[in-house]
Amino acid sequence: MKNKKKLIIIIAIICIVVIISGIIIYQKMSQTPKNNHYIDTIKYSSENKDYEDINKYDKQIIKTYEEYQEFTNIYNIKTSLTPNDFSKHNYIIVFAENDYCGGKTNGIRKINIHENEIKIDIGYDGSCGPCPSTYELFILPIEKNKINASSKVSYNYIVENKYKCDPMVAYKPIIYLYPEKTIDVTVKLLKSETLTTTYPKYDNSWNVTAYPNGNLIDNKTGRSLYGLYWEGTNNYSQEEKEGFIVRGKDTISFLEKTLKEIGLTEREANEFIIYWLPKLEHNKYNYIHFASIETINNIMPLEVNPKPDTIIRVLMEYKPLDKPIKIKKQEIKTPKRKGFTLVEWGGTQINK
Repeated sequence: MKNKKKLIIIIAIICIVVIISGIIIYQKMSQTPKNNHYIDTIKYSSENKDYEDINKYDKQIIKTYEEYQEFTNIYNIKTSLTPNDFSKHNYIIVFAENDYCGGKTNGIRKINIHENEIKIDIGYDGSCGPCPSTYELFILPIEKNKINASSKVSYNYIVENKYKCDPMVAYKPIIYLYPEKTIDVTVKLLKSETLTTTYPKYDNSWNVTAYPNGNLIDNKTGRSLYGLYWEGTNNYSQEEKEGFIVRGKDTISFLEKTLKEIGLTEREANEFIIYWLPKLEHNKYNYIHFASIETINNIMPLEVNPKPDTIIRVLMEYKPLDKPIKIKKQEIKTPKRKGFTLVEWGGTQINK
C-alpha cells in the first residue's frame, strides 16, 4: 500500500513538472506586450503629400541602425532609437490600419515566435464607410537571439467590436482621377439626396486639381488627397443569376486575377483587397457579382467636367454562403485605359 502511495505521489510530481515546463516554454515562444513596450507609436497618415505606398520600405525587420535611418528617411518620420538600442534587439515594423469612420487599431495583442515565423495579433474595432485610411506605426523590440535572417512576419487583425452595416448601402466607393496633364476637375454626384457620408465633405460638387499620377488637391481646403469618397443608400436588388462562387481561402487569388481583368491597376486592386478581404476570406464561400456600368450609373450617376476619355466603375456585390451554389459564370470584359481616366470602386453585401 505504501509503495502504491509513493508511486502516485511520484506520478503527480512528474505531471506538475511537465505542466510547469510547458507553460515556461509557451511563455518563451509568446510575448504579449503592453503599450509601454512599444519603442514608438506614430500616426502616419495616407493624406501626407509624400505618401505613395505604405509598403515602399520592403523590410519587415530592422536589424541595424543604418537600416533604421534608411527607414525613417523614406517616411520622413522621427523616432527615438539610438545605435546602442541595436546591440541586443532587432525591431519589427508594423503599419496597422485605422480609418476616419471609426475603425481603429487597439494595439498589439500578442506576438508568437516559433522557429522562423513571427505572428502578430492586432486588436481592431471594425467600421463601415468610405473613409480614407491612416496608419499607426508600431516599432517592436525583439531579442536578437529569437529571430534569424529568414524570419517572416505575418499579421492577424482580431475584430474586437464588430461593425454593423446597413445592407442597403454601397460601401467605400472611392474615385480616382488620372488626367494626361494637370487640370482642374469638377465631379458631381447626381443623386446627392442618397448620400450618407462623404470625404472631403460634398457640397453640390467636388472641385479638385488633378495630377497625372493620381494625386488630388482639394481646391476648397488645399488638402492633398488620393481619391474622393462617398457612401449612399440604394434600392437596387441583385438576383443571383450569374457571378462567381469563391471559397473564402481563395479570395486573394480570385480578386488579384479578376480586378486586373476589370481594369484596376495593382495599387487600386491592393486598396480594394485590403478593404474587402476581412469581410470575405473568413466565410466558407462567397457569391460574388460585379454590377454592370448601367446599374452603377443608375445607383449614382456622375457628371465630370472635363469629361474623362475612359471611365471604369466597379461595384462588387457579395453574399456569404455555407455551401456552394450553381451559378452561371459572369463574363468580365477588360477595358482599355486611354486618355483622361476615371476609376471608381466600391461594394455592398447582399443580405436577402
